[in-house]
Amino acid sequence: MPEEPARKRTCVFIDGQNLYWAARHAFGYHYPNYDPLPLVQAVTQSRGWTLDTIHFYTGLPDIRDNDFWNKFWTAKLAVMGSRGIVTYSRHLKYRNQTIRMPDGTKTTVLMGQEKGIDIRIALDVVRMARQNKLDVALIFSQDQDLSEVVDEVRQISIQQNRWIKIACAFPVSPTSINKRGINGAEITDPKLTVRDPYIFEFLGLRSAEVMSESHLEDQLLDKLQEFLLELGYGFCFEARQKRIFIGDTHNFVDLVFYHRILKCHVLVELKLAAFSHENIGQLNTYVSWYKKNMMIDGDNPPVGILLCTQKDHALVEYALAGMNNDLFVSKYQLELPKKEEMQRFIEEQMKEVEK
Repeated sequence: MPEEPARKRTCVFIDGQNLYWAARHAFGYHYPNYDPLPLVQAVTQSRGWTLDTIHFYTGLPDIRDNDFWNKFWTAKLAVMGSRGIVTYSRHLKYRNQTIRMPDGTKTTVLMGQEKGIDIRIALDVVRMARQNKLDVALIFSQDQDLSEVVDEVRQISIQQNRWIKIACAFPVSPTSINKRGINGAEITDPKLTVRDPYIFEFLGLRSAEVMSESHLEDQLLDKLQEFLLELGYGFCFEARQKRIFIGDTHNFVDLVFYHRILKCHVLVELKLAAFSHENIGQLNTYVSWYKKNMMIDGDNPPVGILLCTQKDHALVEYALAGMNNDLFVSKYQLELPKKEEMQRFIEEQMKEVEK
C-alpha cells in the first residue's frame, strides 16, 4: 500500500456548466455568478488538502447567438485568469430542455451544451496524475463520462506505486434531482458536500469570520431585493453579499443588480446607522472597482445606491464614483427608483420587522 503523503497537492477541475445547472436544480438560482476561488478553498481547507491549481472549463456561446452571455463569460474568464485560474472554453450551443424547479414546477429553458469539455477534463486529470503533479484530483462535476478517468488514475497509482485520490464535489439540496457523484470517485462526506447554498458567491457567500451582518439587516435586504425586482425598472438580480478583492482585503457588496435598460451594474449597500462620509466613500470604492474590473464593451459606468437607516428615518444617496452629474441626472435618474420611494419603503419595513 503506497504511503499517504502528509502534504496533499490538490488540483481542482471545475466543469462550469455542470456546476451551474446542478446548483440551479438544487437551489433555484438563475445566474452563474459564482466565484471558484472561495468555493474551492472552502472544500480543500476543510479536508486539510493543499490547493495547487484550479482549472475551469466552460462553453462559450458565439457572439452572434447570444451577445450578452458571450461578453459575460469572456469577461468572467479573463478575471479568473488574472487570479491564477487556468481556463478552457469550447463553443457552446443552446438547446431547449425541461427542468424541475425547487417548488416542483417544471419550466423549459435554453440550456447551453458544449462538446469536448469532459474530454478536456479527462485528458488534464490523467496527464497531471501521470506527470506526478497532483496527489488529489478534485472534480466539481457529476458527469458519469468521467468514470473512466477514475479507473485510469487508479491504474497510474498502481503503476507508479504512489498514493493518489480522486474525489468529486457538487451542490446538494432536498430538491436536487441528481445526488450521485462520479462513479468510483470519493464523494466528500455530508458536511463537505456542497450542500449549503451559501458556499456559492452567486447564492450569497457568507462567512462569520469576515462579515458582521445582523439578522435585521438580512431581513431588510431580503425585502429590498424583492422590492427592487418588482418595481419594473429593469433590475436583474446578480448577487447577494458579492465578494470582491481590493488589494489584499475581502469586501462584500450587499446587493448587485444589472440594469438591462441602463446597461450598467447597480450596487446597493444597506447601513443600519446614520449617513456618514465613510459609508459613501466605501461604496464609491466598490463602484470604482466594478468600473475597472467588471465593465465590458457596451456597458455604461456602474452606479451605487446607499441606504442608511437609523430608528424610523431612512436616507438614500447615490454613489457616482466620479461620474458627471449631468449625465447621471439626464440618463440614469430617469430609470432608477426615486430616493423618496426607497426611503419610504425602508422606513415601512423597519417598522414592520421591529414589531
